[in-house]
Amino acid sequence: ELAKRDDILALSLHVDYWDYIGWKDSFAKPAFTARQKGYAHSAGTRMIYTPQMIVNGKTVIVGTKPMELLDTISKYMSMPSPVDLTVERDGQSIAINASAENTDGSLIVHMVHYVPEQSVKITRGENAGRTLTYANIAQDWNVLAEWNGATPLNLTATAKAPLPVVILVQQGVAGPILAAAEVK
Repeated sequence: ELAKRDDILALSLHVDYWDYIGWKDSFAKPAFTARQKGYAHSAGTRMIYTPQMIVNGKTVIVGTKPMELLDTISKYMSMPSPVDLTVERDGQSIAINASAENTDGSLIVHMVHYVPEQSVKITRGENAGRTLTYANIAQDWNVLAEWNGATPLNLTATAKAPLPVVILVQQGVAGPILAAAEVK
């Protein structure tokens, strides 16, 4: 449902720690499990679970608490971003420009390719026989650059055609997301 909204950038990162129960998630990547663990560590906990949502790289929410999730999203939407980010796409070329005010520490610029929607027939495990439709399925998560924010950022990256791309500016590897932009 969140992926359908124009004012929210929702990404689905499939984790691999449930693969042992009989059905291997074809979208799961060990790197996404590591990212989830990194967010847990940043939040001061060792607990990871599904469904779990990380809002703005900072707030951890149980995926079955929609009101808490929407309240948290609203809170972040009302806050100004310290990073001004613009992203333009010309074929496979992605032009990334950013400037920052009052940022501390290393900023990491990430690029994520995603598949907007795909249905999968589940053959084993607790969902055997069901067909699930997933949205905004992350295919990768790549660090493009480290940036100190003191000077403007001008960067060009190459996208995998024809997948949509999200560019994120994040404080540290698993810290708060300060800016995000999507290009299709």
